[in-house]
Amino acid sequence: MELPISGLMSTFSAEEVASQYIKLNDFCKNVLGSQLDDPLMTLSFMSLTVVPHLKINDKGLFDVDSFCFLDY
Repeated sequence: MELPISGLMSTFSAEEVASQYIKLNDFCKNVLGSQLDDPLMTLSFMSLTVVPHLKINDKGLFDVDSFCFLDY
Protein backbone atom coordinates (compact mmCIF):
# COMPACT_ATOMS: atom_id res chain seq x y z
CA MET A 1 0.00 0.00 0.00
CA GLU A 2 1.41 3.35 -0.96
CA LEU A 3 1.75 5.88 1.85
CA PRO A 4 2.97 8.99 0.02
CA ILE A 5 2.42 11.46 2.86
CA SER A 6 5.52 11.08 5.06
CA GLY A 7 5.25 7.31 4.72
CA LEU A 8 2.36 7.42 7.20
CA MET A 9 -0.79 8.46 5.34
CA SER A 10 -2.52 7.51 2.13
CA THR A 11 -4.27 9.65 -0.43
CA PHE A 12 -6.82 6.88 -1.08
CA SER A 13 -10.33 6.86 0.39
CA ALA A 14 -10.90 5.18 3.74
CA GLU A 15 -12.76 2.38 1.96
CA GLU A 16 -9.81 1.72 -0.38
CA VAL A 17 -7.30 1.80 2.48
CA ALA A 18 -9.45 -0.66 4.47
CA SER A 19 -9.68 -2.98 1.47
CA GLN A 20 -5.92 -2.87 0.86
CA TYR A 21 -5.23 -3.39 4.57
CA ILE A 22 -7.38 -6.54 4.62
CA LYS A 23 -5.62 -7.89 1.51
CA LEU A 24 -2.19 -7.16 3.00
CA ASN A 25 -3.14 -8.76 6.31
CA ASP A 26 -4.44 -11.85 4.49
CA PHE A 27 -1.18 -12.03 2.50
CA CYS A 28 0.83 -11.99 5.73
CA LYS A 29 -1.24 -14.84 7.13
CA ASN A 30 -1.81 -17.02 4.05
CA VAL A 31 1.39 -16.53 2.05
CA LEU A 32 3.97 -15.57 4.67
CA GLY A 33 2.52 -17.93 7.28
CA SER A 34 1.97 -15.48 10.12
CA GLN A 35 -0.03 -17.01 12.97
CA LEU A 36 -0.87 -13.65 14.52
CA ASP A 37 -4.47 -12.44 14.48
CA ASP A 38 -3.43 -9.07 13.08
CA PRO A 39 0.23 -9.14 11.97
CA LEU A 40 0.31 -5.55 10.72
CA MET A 41 -1.09 -4.10 13.94
CA THR A 42 1.34 -6.23 15.97
CA LEU A 43 4.22 -4.92 13.89
CA SER A 44 2.99 -1.35 14.34
CA PHE A 45 3.02 -1.65 18.13
CA MET A 46 6.40 -3.42 18.32
CA SER A 47 8.22 -0.10 18.05
CA LEU A 48 5.98 1.80 20.48
CA THR A 49 8.30 1.92 23.47
CA VAL A 50 5.65 3.06 25.95
CA VAL A 51 3.72 -0.22 25.74
CA PRO A 52 5.18 -2.98 27.98
CA HIS A 53 7.37 -5.24 27.83
CA LEU A 54 10.05 -5.64 25.18
CA LYS A 55 10.02 -3.34 22.17
CA ILE A 56 12.33 -2.76 19.25
CA ASN A 57 13.19 0.55 17.66
CA ASP A 58 16.00 2.10 15.64
CA LYS A 59 18.34 1.99 18.66
CA GLY A 60 17.79 -1.67 19.53
CA LEU A 61 15.81 -3.83 21.93
CA PHE A 62 14.18 -1.80 24.72
CA ASP A 63 12.93 -3.19 28.03
CA VAL A 64 9.98 -0.99 28.96
CA ASP A 65 9.68 -2.49 32.45
CA SER A 66 13.22 -1.46 33.46
CA PHE A 67 13.24 1.48 31.02
CA CYS A 68 16.58 0.67 29.41
CA PHE A 69 18.06 -0.73 26.24
CA LEU A 70 19.31 -4.30 26.42
CA ASP A 71 22.86 -5.23 25.42
CA TYR A 72 23.51 -8.65 23.92
